[in-house]
Amino acid sequence: MTTLILKGKAGLAGPAPAHQWSGAQVRFQNPDGTWGSYVDLAILPSAVPANITSNYTLQASDDGKILKNAPGTPGTAIALTIPNTLVPGFTCTLIRADAGTFSVAAASGATNRSSATQVADQYNIATIYVFANSNGTSAEFLVLGDVV
Repeated sequence: MTTLILKGKAGLAGPAPAHQWSGAQVRFQNPDGTWGSYVDLAILPSAVPANITSNYTLQASDDGKILKNAPGTPGTAIALTIPNTLVPGFTCTLIRADAGTFSVAAASGATNRSSATQVADQYNIATIYVFANSNGTSAEFLVLGDVV
């Protein structure tokens, strides 16, 4: 997502634009009188971290999710395996919320192109980013962020 910030003189305050609500969705009236599409303002399910309580292999459905290590026994190490089938553009955020290590390993056929293999310390964050998979069974990924 690109954020554009424009700076200039503040204009005069005007009336709020005409808008309509439907649950957690809102749409605005265009200058020509037509209505724009509804935009969902609800918190996305992926914005709420999913607890990972034991060793886990990422799934395609984890794309865009936030995963937090939360072992049943505090201080327990958790290993996350990156399969060879993830598609380019797949991203997943990891939060090391527990004192136990939160490590990343490549499954057979997948390749970690960074030197990082775990989230550095408790309360640090990392991102898994898959940037290539030439034949569907050779995912190449990076581990980025607060990592070692």
